[in-house]
Amino acid sequence: MAKESVHSGTTPTDRQPEEFDVVIVGAGLSGVAGARHLQQRFPTKRICILEMRATMGGTWAQFTYPGVRSDSAMSSFAYDFKPFALHTHLADGHEILRYIIETGEENGIAALIRYNHRVVSQSWSSKARLWSLEVLVGREAKRPEIIRSRFILGCTGYYDYDRPHSVHWPGQDAFLGTGRQVIHPQFWPSSVNLTGKRVVVVGSGATAVSLVPELAKLCEHVVIVQRSPSHVVPMPRHFSRGLSLVYKALAYLHLGFAVRCMQAAQRWAQIRLDGLLYAFSITFPVLTGRIIWWLAAAFLRDKAAELKPHFTPRHSPWTQRVCLDADGALFRVLRLGKVSVYTSALESFCRTGVRLADGTELGCDVVVTATGLALVGTSGKVRISVDSKPIQMGEQFTYRGVMVSGIPNYVCVLGSVNLAWTVRAGLILQWACRLLDHLQRHQFSAAVPVVPEHELRHSARRPFAQGFSPTYITRDASVMPQQLDRDPWLLHNLDHARDTKSLSAPIAADGALRFF
Repeated sequence: MAKESVHSGTTPTDRQPEEFDVVIVGAGLSGVAGARHLQQRFPTKRICILEMRATMGGTWAQFTYPGVRSDSAMSSFAYDFKPFALHTHLADGHEILRYIIETGEENGIAALIRYNHRVVSQSWSSKARLWSLEVLVGREAKRPEIIRSRFILGCTGYYDYDRPHSVHWPGQDAFLGTGRQVIHPQFWPSSVNLTGKRVVVVGSGATAVSLVPELAKLCEHVVIVQRSPSHVVPMPRHFSRGLSLVYKALAYLHLGFAVRCMQAAQRWAQIRLDGLLYAFSITFPVLTGRIIWWLAAAFLRDKAAELKPHFTPRHSPWTQRVCLDADGALFRVLRLGKVSVYTSALESFCRTGVRLADGTELGCDVVVTATGLALVGTSGKVRISVDSKPIQMGEQFTYRGVMVSGIPNYVCVLGSVNLAWTVRAGLILQWACRLLDHLQRHQFSAAVPVVPEHELRHSARRPFAQGFSPTYITRDASVMPQQLDRDPWLLHNLDHARDTKSLSAPIAADGALRFF
């Protein structure tokens, strides 16, 4: 489906570096939205999108494992300028990919994309007031080409697309030597056939929650091995029948304006509801944990008492991400006995299966290691230097969660944590457009956040993800910029109201941005 929508773009045959006003790195959910915002606000600017794959879609082109879907309600996950057409809360991965591609084609964004263009480094010259990007063109390229830009919008996300977080356990090679398989969901093989197989899934996060019910349809039996439980909340996959009928009736009557108003109101309400639920969760963590368990128990029924220890986490809700179980599918297959769960660390492989830390041995044909992502920081795997000086992201400071201290004309888009990704991504893209407008109106070439010396001396330093501590973030936290304990060096991505206020303030109001 995605490949039919690929536009190759054109790369000049001469060796003279091309120059753009804005280069967007990444043609995923944020990159496509960024191009649309820029086109609407600055129709004459020269824009280019560099994408390392052969299609747009980002994460949704990368992940193809069974059951891949959104982990946020689509009414808020969809772009504010293009509501998701299907009447669904939790959309499948291929539906989201199609939605991104449609957005790119409808707005002429696909023609701006250079596919198979991997950015390996970005070098800023204060003298030229330009970025020089080294780009590998084509999968076999060894010598980079140069593209220049006045401004960069980083839309690569924060995890490594090429290398997931994976562990090589003792005995794993002997297990593979018997013809058995180990699969990571980030690189799901299209040819794998799990019909009638015994499968162990290692992990308890969002990937495992969406993957396991689909595997249970094919496999002889599925076992979840989790080091510690997660909070899992059942959520309807589709809108209520009444709401769906209202939408269908309005569409049938060709009342497009009414449909758009309803969709906008639903998005507004979903964002506020998610924010209120988060606030309630962190204010009343014990009560929230009990409510989550009561919802789970309603699906588990007579298996509730037996399975309760496996769904009673040590951490409070939203100190790590709360997983959504579409239509309670995970709890249903657990209740029916198609899936078992063990709470114990995987210690080693043996020739016929795996051995847990508590001594349990599980025979299996396939092990799926849903062990999470490898964090690479706000710039992805791109090396950044300013005036020939390499930048170490872990030594810098985040500016409002949109820029990084000491790096001019560079905005990185990192979405919401406790809301849908696109909620915060949209705020950042609007802020970036306001910054570009400020530069243009005041005839500046560049803007760079600078932390004053007295702020460094008198402010406490904080990790990038303070208040949110899933393992995939804490184990690689050093690759992310730090926070200080005061604005504008604080990240408010867990508080939508404060984040909105912060990113709506006048561009030059705080004095932390230097213009030249």
